[in-house]
Amino acid sequence: LVVRLPGESDLRSIAIRRLADLPLVVVVSRDEQALLQGWREAVYYRAVLVAGGLLLLIALGIALVRESIQRQKAEARDRATFERAAMGMAHAGPDGRWLRVNRRLCEITGYSPEELQRLSFRELTHSEDYPLDQTLYGRLLAGDVESCSSEKRFVRKDGTVLWVNVMRSVVHDHRGRPEYAVVVVEDVSERRAFEQSLRESEARLNQAQGIARVGSWE
Repeated sequence: LVVRLPGESDLRSIAIRRLADLPLVVVVSRDEQALLQGWREAVYYRAVLVAGGLLLLIALGIALVRESIQRQKAEARDRATFERAAMGMAHAGPDGRWLRVNRRLCEITGYSPEELQRLSFRELTHSEDYPLDQTLYGRLLAGDVESCSSEKRFVRKDGTVLWVNVMRSVVHDHRGRPEYAVVVVEDVSERRAFEQSLRESEARLNQAQGIARVGSWE
């Protein structure tokens, strides 16, 4: 809409336009050419703003994609470390049930991952060792200690018994409640057998020495 104002020696033009979702724009000029120039500048600045917004969105999208890729790489490294560890590793819930287990823990216990995830500490721990094991885990969940380590006997799927060293620490949720325990299991059955063999050898040596002393007195 173009309106020419009367009473002016030098006519002014007022143009009023609405373009799509643009707000109402009023331009006052000495001539229509200036009005057109004003509209061109308005459209130009609008295009610049739109283009700037698009570039910002694109940059934000690229940053989010990069962050997602980095997170996926870190998760892949963590999974590889967990699965390929030389010792048994697992996540266990506050109730003692296995939530996540690695290949080595399956080899130690003789169970498959699916079978282990249906079991708990109690079902793997030798009955004579369970009371102390339960006490240690309870103290860990209560926050009395940050981590704990103990040697105990595991009963494997085939019924055989082996000694393991179990190390545990707790991961808490955002409210500070125990979410799960990180468990590292080391098979120490060979070391325990070696130590038992040494004790037996020492006992036989002491017995032989005792007999020798008795013989010398006679």
